[in-house]
Amino acid sequence: MMENYINIFGQRIELTTDQVEELRKSLGASSSKLANVAVADTFKIGQREFVVLEQSGDTTTVILKDLLHDSVVFGSNNNYDGSNVDGLCGKFAEEISAVVGSKNLVEHTVDLTSDDGLRDYGKVKRRMSLLTADLYRRYVDILDAHKIEKWWWLARSA
Repeated sequence: MMENYINIFGQRIELTTDQVEELRKSLGASSSKLANVAVADTFKIGQREFVVLEQSGDTTTVILKDLLHDSVVFGSNNNYDGSNVDGLCGKFAEEISAVVGSKNLVEHTVDLTSDDGLRDYGKVKRRMSLLTADLYRRYVDILDAHKIEKWWWLARSA
């Protein structure tokens, strides 16, 4: 049996299934399973549209279809770990977690090895991050099909 509750100011408030569904609808979230969304199809959480990049077992890899923020300085150097963009992704992960539940954002490893093989920045674990060059190459056909026409950063440097 699934527990449904919210935590407000440290107080746990139990919710019925109907209350959870009503809350999801008010936030613009669907109660349908993400696992049922086909690769390359889109879905919405609130006003934000996402593209499914991969379905693998009980994990779905997605990308935000539009920019999270129109302008942001990457950081003070080219290290993704701790950059302004990394922080913005972390804040967005918290925002999405509030709607879908934190257990539904899977922590993954972001390999920050540069394209020339330098491992100066190592690997980091994140629930939400930019794509690496390897992941971009893996999903380029899906990304191109959605005509994401603005430029965007990858998580590691060349």
